[in-house]
Amino acid sequence: MKLPASLKKYFWNADFSRLSPAGDATVITERLLEFGDPAAIRWLLKNIPQYTVREVVKRRRALSPRSRFFWAAYFHIPRSQIVCLKKSSLQRRKTLWPY
Repeated sequence: MKLPASLKKYFWNADFSRLSPAGDATVITERLLEFGDPAAIRWLLKNIPQYTVREVVKRRRALSPRSRFFWAAYFHIPRSQIVCLKKSSLQRRKTLWPY
């Protein structure tokens, strides 16, 4: 299955003809959740499994905080499950060694 031509504008830095929903679901999901219009989001939710979309929201760092909070609320994902919202190891290290 190929991506519709209407999504080409979201993949300006990739070879659009080589992208496939089966092999590149994570990259496609990240890009569309961050930049997609309503038509792109409808395509995404119809063609990419919901568990894949939810895992991108939980684990991938490509989403901005604003997008991450929105999609976490949309999918009813608790903040405690979102890896990127947890305190980073560098911040924890500075409390032990302040240099």
